[in-house]
Amino acid sequence: MFQRLFYFALFVCVASGTVRAQSTSPAPSLLAGKIIDKATKEPLPFTSLSLKSEQTGALSNEFGVFQLPGPVKNDTDSLIVMALGYEHLAIAVEKGKPMANLVLEVSRRAIALKEVTVKGGKVKNLELGTSSNRPGDGLLQGQPGGQYAFFVKNDKNKRLGNIRSVSFYIGENGFPASRSGCASTSPTATTTRPIRIS
Repeated sequence: MFQRLFYFALFVCVASGTVRAQSTSPAPSLLAGKIIDKATKEPLPFTSLSLKSEQTGALSNEFGVFQLPGPVKNDTDSLIVMALGYEHLAIAVEKGKPMANLVLEVSRRAIALKEVTVKGGKVKNLELGTSSNRPGDGLLQGQPGGQYAFFVKNDKNKRLGNIRSVSFYIGENGFPASRSGCASTSPTATTTRPIRIS
């Protein structure tokens, strides 16, 4: 009887250890480092980073420093770096291989500007977003961790005015989700509204 009890207890211990060993997976590697301007060697704050296949991303802090979990789904992935006014950068990363002291140098993008003539006149309100009669018109949507923007076509026959108010949506795993805030240049605007250009 004692021998059976001993073997039963031994079996339970070995079985639970085997199950625990099978259920634990290795922790994802960490991608960390700093993003700098290639020419000036100055840090680039608030630069967007994302893993292409993982659909995850992060922003660098005010000193250009970032941390991001490494790939989990695939053995290899691409770390995409995007900063406003700079060329995009992609580097290969591997699953389980930590890269803790990366220094990513990003080159400025040369943009040629044309001459602009400013004329005064009457302005017509233009509303973009889901409450307009053209839902999503003028909105650019990308991947989580990316940068989002809207644009207005600058036709020669149409006049644009000042932005009076801006509403934006931030989602946990994408864009859009729930209303998060409002910024306004109009002194009378007190409520959150869809994006309105007037």
